[in-house]
Amino acid sequence: MADVKISALSSAGALDGTEEVPVVQSSSTVKATTQDVADLGSSVGLSGTYTFGGGSTGEVATMTFTNGYLTAVTLVP
Repeated sequence: MADVKISALSSAGALDGTEEVPVVQSSSTVKATTQDVADLGSSVGLSGTYTFGGGSTGEVATMTFTNGYLTAVTLVP
């Protein structure tokens, strides 16, 4: 394929996860699927419950993240 500006490419449409894309791994170019790339985002995200407050007033708020997504919040009363 000749060098083409990104703005000159046609629209890809919806992806089904089987499309192959080149990626560099350990100085070598290897094939990965779009689903392989998507799986990286969901497996390395922040997970855990984080507590804020609790100082002299005792008020506490929490935020829970699962794989990088905010899944629960408790607010200070």
